[in-house]
Amino acid sequence: MKIQSLFLCLVGTLIFLSACQKEKSFESGTSPSAGLLQSDVSGDCLPKTINGVYEEGKVLVADSNTIDVTVNVTQAGSYTVYTDTVNGFYFRGTGTFSGTGTKTVKLTGNGTPVNDGISNFTVTYTTSQCIVPVTVVPAGSSSTQAVYTLSGSPNVCMNFAVAGTYVVNAAMTPANTVTININVTTAGTYSLTTATSNGITFSGTGTLTALGAQTIVLTASGVPVAAGPTNFVVDPGTSVCSFTIDVTAGTALSTYFPLTAGSNWSYIFDQVQDDSVFMRMKPGTVSLAGNQYSVMEYTFDAATGFDDFGNYRQVGGDYHTYADMGDYFGLDNPVNIDYIFLKDNVAAGTNWQSGPIDGTITDSTGVFPVSLRISFTIDQKDVSVTVGGTTYNNVIVVTEKYEIFDGAAWQSLTELLGYYKTYYAKDIGLIKQDSYDPDGTANPPVSFQMDVRRHQIVP
Repeated sequence: MKIQSLFLCLVGTLIFLSACQKEKSFESGTSPSAGLLQSDVSGDCLPKTINGVYEEGKVLVADSNTIDVTVNVTQAGSYTVYTDTVNGFYFRGTGTFSGTGTKTVKLTGNGTPVNDGISNFTVTYTTSQCIVPVTVVPAGSSSTQAVYTLSGSPNVCMNFAVAGTYVVNAAMTPANTVTININVTTAGTYSLTTATSNGITFSGTGTLTALGAQTIVLTASGVPVAAGPTNFVVDPGTSVCSFTIDVTAGTALSTYFPLTAGSNWSYIFDQVQDDSVFMRMKPGTVSLAGNQYSVMEYTFDAATGFDDFGNYRQVGGDYHTYADMGDYFGLDNPVNIDYIFLKDNVAAGTNWQSGPIDGTITDSTGVFPVSLRISFTIDQKDVSVTVGGTTYNNVIVVTEKYEIFDGAAWQSLTELLGYYKTYYAKDIGLIKQDSYDPDGTANPPVSFQMDVRRHQIVP
């Protein structure tokens, strides 16, 4: 790929930026561990434990504000498990795995929650990621934690009442709730979140001022992925009960990147009609790192056969790919990661990043560790774009840029690597991609274009 040749220009820069990291890595004397975070099919960390009370405007306490996640360790060694920063705080844990197998890692909270509500953290370890939702209670409400038991424990939650409709591929709203019965023995605040089941999580926070029998309401979040009865376990730590909701089948999921077998596209390069590539989705899926992906293949000449191009999956409004980014960036080592390359459920201006792509570059002077990532931004949403004389509506425009960690902060590599701008049309897929080669400035010119010439989408 283009970026691999361009990456040679980076070596000198990376050596300079990585000098301190290199010294620290080699002096530690401990090789990095290997393994994967444990998660369910929806990407929720599984199992997980959220410890402590999180209050709006209150600094986290390292000894009590922690989360526990589970890692399947395949190679002993040092580890760093961390989250992104959300709502003013984050979690991080470091140490050494002395052996392999299933391990629990405690991540310590840092920072100060800015707003109350649910904050969804992305936990990262090596090439794997999963999600942990943390509930922040309103300012001044966490002085005392309530003590209560669930009515109906240890079986079905007594007289639970489900509200709202639950339809496959339809995002939850504030109308999707469940009311459960509890018995309060100590007044105070509560924060309760169920494990994710079938893409849905129920959670709630509040203050219980009265003692005795009463009810609390938990609100759903997420997107159901399959029709049928779905069971949830409620476990505040003092008792446990369960409830079931019915998810019904819905209409076909709208998509900006069709994955149906047989869907195909042809693209031309730089407006030259006889310079083109043909791409199509293969039948079936492949299992990679615990997830199922559809595979796209491509050819420049059908008579010579097809080669695999990439692995893709859609989860609600998020579009994932799984690839060896070590090979993409020309590192010494493979770095297979799943990352989101498109979001159709966020506003223009939204920015997100891939997980870190950690590896080494070797040249005649030595081996130099580097940490890279991809940064995505929704430039435009629901706009009309004309490609090859055809106007496409409901188009999302995404900019893809690259960053390097210099030991203190992430720095842009646009002046050295350029960037991509990609256009996705609803229920059609990728219709245009422009490449901006580096010219030593932050805004290089368009140097290469790929435009859709024809497409056929299989329902």
